[in-house]
Amino acid sequence: MRTLARKLDVDLRLVEGTGPGGSITRADVERAAKRMSQTGPAEPLRGLRRAMAQRMTAAHAEIVPATVTDEADIDDWRQGEDVTIRLVRAIASACKAEPALNAWYHSGSGERCLIGRVDPASPSIRKAASSFPCCAT
Repeated sequence: MRTLARKLDVDLRLVEGTGPGGSITRADVERAAKRMSQTGPAEPLRGLRRAMAQRMTAAHAEIVPATVTDEADIDDWRQGEDVTIRLVRAIASACKAEPALNAWYHSGSGERCLIGRVDPASPSIRKAASSFPCCAT
């Protein structure tokens, strides 16, 4: 896999293995290469963004995660209208309005990559949508 990863310019530290015991397979490397081709180049974070990312990474490692919820009045929605579609559209709209929302961050290298394409299959939208029980896949 290392040879293939080098050939496709894929950092194996960023690849989630789906093979037995979490091992990285050829398909994992090829999938990562395809995703990388849809993103911009990794850019090192500097200044305030780097400091904030470092503090958030440390906090995530040291503090128990918590969830904050809120209520929304959806009484005016048409009967039978799919909540999931509305949520996914809202997330996609937010990513178009603020491209930094549609990115991934690698704490090991201190870099982030903006994902130019905004669609429900992009990693950040899938992750955000999975935060809603009705959207989890």
